[in-house]
Amino acid sequence: MNEKELRELFCDMQMKGLSPLICDTKVPLYETAIPCGIPTAGYDDCVDSVLLPKELLSMHPEFMIPVKGDSMIGANIESGDMVKVVTGVALHDADIVLASIDGDYTLKAYMTDGNGRVWLVPQNEAYTPIMLEEDSLAMIVGKVVEVVKRAPRVNFHDCLAAIRRAQMGRAESHEIAPQTVSAAIREVAPMIKMARQWYAVYRVLADHNVVGEHDFASFVELVAAEVPTHDKQPKCEEMQRMASLSFAKHVRLWRADNAPVTGQRFVYYLKIAHRMQEMLGVH
Repeated sequence: MNEKELRELFCDMQMKGLSPLICDTKVPLYETAIPCGIPTAGYDDCVDSVLLPKELLSMHPEFMIPVKGDSMIGANIESGDMVKVVTGVALHDADIVLASIDGDYTLKAYMTDGNGRVWLVPQNEAYTPIMLEEDSLAMIVGKVVEVVKRAPRVNFHDCLAAIRRAQMGRAESHEIAPQTVSAAIREVAPMIKMARQWYAVYRVLADHNVVGEHDFASFVELVAAEVPTHDKQPKCEEMQRMASLSFAKHVRLWRADNAPVTGQRFVYYLKIAHRMQEMLGVH
């Protein structure tokens, strides 16, 4: 993807209410994972860097580091996750911190007790809190301000099964009898008060593969053949204009806050679509 395409993508996302950020600032990345269990030897020197949006970075030194172990699973931090650690900031009870104890490092929750003693508390009852002794060489390196989760993966066979079900559904949709489609169009036609309202009928037919996606010409011909005397015949250009935002999706995904029409006009489009579904015997 080149710069022009990226900018166009960002503009499109912003028009849809999203707020994308450009990863344009280098942050140190350490290779050795910090344990969420028993403290272990310190991490290596920085071996790489990652790019993050400057809007998400603080004025204090910070770095990214992977974690391992299960002592922080109660805080939704798991092996393989990355944490962003900021140094030189004020700490408060229940903050998650990276600590060094006698040269070993660990990730824990920071807490002080009634006597002012500092504790490092795991978020897994299988582990015991660690009290920082006065004579130990202990220090808080920094506070965790962000957790970056591992890219999730789903079950391969479940995906295949879902595809097969979808394929079966598509095959079944082709079995809608032509006479059923004709009767449905004639039944819904009196509801059409403006030519562009035919889009609700088109969307239902496209959802069930009676007409092709964006094949407005075939739809216009179909309507003209079924209700030739209707004075509000659909036009390809108007159908194209209506195929935007949530109206470009299956009727079940239409949203009042993300549609090319609003208020009662949206409600009426939905009413036409539901009537068409009812006549075809689909959902």
